[in-house]
Amino acid sequence: MDEMKNFDPNPRLQHASAVARRVVAAYPDTFEDRTDDGECLGNGYYSLAQKIKTRIEHVNRGNGMVRIRKNRKRPHANSGDSNSDNDMTPQHRRPSDKYGCIAWQPHELPDGETEESLIDKKLKMISIFHHHGPAPSNVSEVDELMTVTYILQRRSINCDPPPVLSALQDEWPYLFTARWMCQHFDELVGVPIISTMREAVDKKGRRILRFMEECVAVKVKDVLHQYHELTHLLDADRDLLSPTVVLLLMAYLKENVSSLFLTVDVSNAIRVRVPTHKVPRVFQFHKK
Repeated sequence: MDEMKNFDPNPRLQHASAVARRVVAAYPDTFEDRTDDGECLGNGYYSLAQKIKTRIEHVNRGNGMVRIRKNRKRPHANSGDSNSDNDMTPQHRRPSDKYGCIAWQPHELPDGETEESLIDKKLKMISIFHHHGPAPSNVSEVDELMTVTYILQRRSINCDPPPVLSALQDEWPYLFTARWMCQHFDELVGVPIISTMREAVDKKGRRILRFMEECVAVKVKDVLHQYHELTHLLDADRDLLSPTVVLLLMAYLKENVSSLFLTVDVSNAIRVRVPTHKVPRVFQFHKK
């Protein structure tokens, strides 16, 4: 860190990462992030980069001369200079909002499309939703419409100030359904979220279960008890693993389950509409 400060008094995290990457490449057995089984975690140098950056911030604490970010300013109510007001207005959208995205805001329209044609397709989707609801008769048509209007969706989401959620839902109703929200995520980040999540659970779910078995928290024990009880009753261990892992992590981190899961009584209203064997496992897992 002292050597780095000879070139820059406040190196950024990207500089710390570059140094950490070289250190780990030279001494992987000592510094690489690994599991107990010897499996490399992530890029292998994340922890070392964070430690270097933390050390830099600790040494620079209280030294205002090396700050990169400036304190935010609020516009004065009685200021008559419009230019100064604009300069001091806090930004709603910052560069950090784009981290991890590969298509934050496309600028080129799809081939063969114009602004008018995309707006027509947007209105067509609203009409389809009003007539057929979130489960349209022609799913492939909505797939195509959502894909081609991605640039307009990003404009609506990225507008400054940010849109009201209810207004965004009225404008893009299919964006609030599981299928097309995941499709939008895949385009935005370049990662197929569903298959990636399944692979992660298959690869690391058992390890999380083993770790949680040693946890003494009451809420964690309750989730484990339900999981073991259901695995004896149902031949669906793999189907139960995904919601169990999520619930265990939420219990361990003391998160509110109701913010992510809908708890219903499967013996009441749902049974009238859906056969019991077709009720999603996640609901069966939360049966009251």
